[in-house]
Amino acid sequence: TITTAATTTQAVTTTTTAQAGSTNLDDYPFVESTAGFDSFYDAAHGEKVPWINSGQWEIDNTFSLLHTSSMKSIKPVGEGASSDLSLKLKLAGWTMLKCQAYVDVSMPHEMFEMSIDGQTRHMNFAPSGGWVEILTGIPPGEHTVQFQVKNADVAPEIPRTIGTGQVWLDICDFAPV
Repeated sequence: TITTAATTTQAVTTTTTAQAGSTNLDDYPFVESTAGFDSFYDAAHGEKVPWINSGQWEIDNTFSLLHTSSMKSIKPVGEGASSDLSLKLKLAGWTMLKCQAYVDVSMPHEMFEMSIDGQTRHMNFAPSGGWVEILTGIPPGEHTVQFQVKNADVAPEIPRTIGTGQVWLDICDFAPV
């Protein structure tokens, strides 16, 4: 089920301690965690997810799977610019990360990538046409998980014909396996 409604947004703040507004992931600590769940609707539901967000993603009610809202990327401005949503986790054992994504990017304008420690685990170059599942295992240890919408390094000479250049995430959870 996809819920659609008039768009309303609110800023999302990080749940980790770092220099306010820092976009440098080195400024954030790894957070010991065993499990987490976020539907971007009810902060009291489930385990707290320590997102690192410097205002590049926001809560939005345009698309949603579970409730009435999801997390939406803010369109990056400029060649090579990106909108990043990250986690820095310290895991005691193997963990499965699962998120639902509604991808509306279009190369040569921009792309969407999910990576762990700089290694790409999921990538989209075109609109997904609906919700897709991102699923990956993470070994024990300290890891940086990053969801990124990235503009092309050079502005395309062709006009956009599809895609908004944004991504929505919903129902993100990680749990031991």
